Amino acid sequence: MRNFEKVFMDACCDPQPVALERRRSNREQCELRGSILLGGTSIGICVVKDISIEGAKLVIPNTSWIPFEFGVSCLSDKISVRVQRVWASNGELGVRFLDPINLAVL
Repeated sequence: MRNFEKVFMDACCDPQPVALERRRSNREQCELRGSILLGGTSIGICVVKDISIEGAKLVIPNTSWIPFEFGVSCLSDKISVRVQRVWASNGELGVRFLDPINLAVL
């Protein structure tokens, strides 16, 4: 009976591996309307869901057409930054900022 209890407890209670957080800076939750820019021209809209000094998470209905590098502007063009696509999943897109940004304007 003891062996059964140990096997059961090991199988049910072992902690599962947790995905490691690789970001070096904290992200702030937000809900900002943005524009996708290519060559300085708006080619689509997005919503910025979280942001840090290093990158952001964008919500875009269809991410398949988004190039590897593009621009994003927010808050009526108060922020405009070149970004690089890092990941995409289910209408969300993670980007890394290629230019420094000033989060104080948010």
